[in-house]
Amino acid sequence: MFITYRPEGQEQPQSWQFDPGRVKASQAEMIEKRAGESFEQWIMSVRAGKVRARRVLLWHLMTRDGLAIKYEDTPDFAFEDFKVEHSVVEILRMREQFEKVKFDDPDQKDQILAAIDADLAEARKREGLDEEDDAPKAE
Repeated sequence: MFITYRPEGQEQPQSWQFDPGRVKASQAEMIEKRAGESFEQWIMSVRAGKVRARRVLLWHLMTRDGLAIKYEDTPDFAFEDFKVEHSVVEILRMREQFEKVKFDDPDQKDQILAAIDADLAEARKREGLDEEDDAPKAE
């Protein structure tokens, strides 16, 4: 995941690349305590846009950077100030999972897949990948 935090009035955003698979067990336990859910559920909540999950993520990233901050002192950000973008690999995994889901309304599934494909195109552009094969573009 690519995380960008830019509070109002701050010119330069803070940016992080976050890989949930690289979080140490001790850190995951603290995240679970603050999020009130399992680490895996918390990851899904971040991806789903749940505000508490994203606030816990901001706290985790700030403390990971060496800032001694209590969770309670995590900045109260506006939703648009905190942006979570997914990598191509993450989006491809999500798409693969949704393709397997059976929907009562096939149009609903098509709409979800179209939204995922739009996110995938943006992620490919951001990461400099070619649409056809996800290979890096030639310089």
